Amino acid sequence: MEQAYVKQQERDSAFKDRYIILGIILAGILMSVLDGNVVGIALPTITSEFHVGLALSQWTATAYLLTMTATLLIFGKLSEYTGKAKVYIAGFIVFTLGSLACGFAPGIYELIGFRILQAIGGAMVGGIGAAIIFQVFPTAERGRAMGYIGAVSGIGCILGPVLGGFLVEHFGWGSVFLINVPIGIVVIAAALKYMKVSEIRAPSLSLDWVGAVAMIVTMSSLMLLLDEISTGLQVSMPMIIYTVAFVLGLAAFIVQETRSKAPLLDLSIFMEVRFTLPLAAMFICFTISLLMGIIAPFYFEGALHYSPSFVGILLFVPPAIMIVGAPLGGWLVDKKPWKYYSALGMGIMALSFLLLGYFASRLDLAMMMTSLVIYGIGESIFTSPNSTETMSALPRQKTAIASSASAVARNLGMALGVSMGSIILSLGMPSGVFNATPSTIAAVAGNGIYLAGVLCAVGAMLSWLLYARSRSKAAFMAPHTAQ
Repeated sequence: MEQAYVKQQERDSAFKDRYIILGIILAGILMSVLDGNVVGIALPTITSEFHVGLALSQWTATAYLLTMTATLLIFGKLSEYTGKAKVYIAGFIVFTLGSLACGFAPGIYELIGFRILQAIGGAMVGGIGAAIIFQVFPTAERGRAMGYIGAVSGIGCILGPVLGGFLVEHFGWGSVFLINVPIGIVVIAAALKYMKVSEIRAPSLSLDWVGAVAMIVTMSSLMLLLDEISTGLQVSMPMIIYTVAFVLGLAAFIVQETRSKAPLLDLSIFMEVRFTLPLAAMFICFTISLLMGIIAPFYFEGALHYSPSFVGILLFVPPAIMIVGAPLGGWLVDKKPWKYYSALGMGIMALSFLLLGYFASRLDLAMMMTSLVIYGIGESIFTSPNSTETMSALPRQKTAIASSASAVARNLGMALGVSMGSIILSLGMPSGVFNATPSTIAAVAGNGIYLAGVLCAVGAMLSWLLYARSRSKAAFMAPHTAQ
């Protein structure tokens, strides 16, 4: 009786401090997403200062994304035993220490090693944030809270290069890592004080180590394969090795998870259509975001001859809209539930890319900016309902693994988007981007944008299929996690 009272008190406290906890979670998600792409703008400086080749220095970016993707599910599973709040706080400490070490790394190999340490902390933070928010917010406010997560993730994808360029130009490459330290200290202090979350924990830790190794091999080989493909479609020995390793690792992982009594990833969650379809739509959304992140700078700088700083301002239009639009979209879901919000948002995004591709081929900046505004509106409508659908589809005790699986899908989508953007540019301009004419760049970019529109249409169809056969609003309003 006394234990139940204590848990009720903790739950009431968490609800009371939910917006402080939300701020802590959003800071962690923003920092983990930022550090996945902020280092790209610093690569030329890092390469020059350490006197190494680009093939080696780019591992400062690849190692981070690879490590995060490979360990997200592991920490999600671990949090079911230790508690999500403990893993989150520990992750922020590791992330902050890793950032400090990166900022003062004496050589390229040390920097890559410290980036791996930083990514481990990022995986602990980024994988379970959504699950914590789902726990501390009442059902009627979850849509709005998940909208903030979508907004911050989108901002992180676009803001990384802009912020990175400013920091490197004025404070040197180390500043892109050191800026995390004071922020991390503040967030850790706030988390220790306010993140008191009542949780139902697993009675024992049964981590599937064989499955964990298979997962790491699968994700690592896939990320390496995507990185290799991004340099061109010509078949190479590394590409063959990574493909074989990926296929074998995936097969081993599926067999092990099917047989294991305590699997790292319960594959049965993918039999729940209400989880799988919105997860696939989210994967597409992040693929598109990074695809555009690769193509757009080359278009605006190569075809329209704008400066990098001005291009950064232009590309900040959609996330700027999402800062306001995504929370409003979440509020709309909470107040007036409707099962087709996600499909509508993706449909608007598809329309925006069709318009954007058309006007990009005609070098019409004014109409392109209008198209980017439409894109921001569509993504704002899509993000919160999609996140809510994903996290609501599984039982409450599986929110941690649902959050981790979502983070894996997000990272894989980002990696695929980078590869697709690089392939489109390299195939469309075989003589090199800097040797291509503005009209050629415009045509190639237009084709890439049209492809993004087609992918959005696929995402809209997946979102529509999710509730196309639903007979009532009750199916949308009664998530499993409410049980």
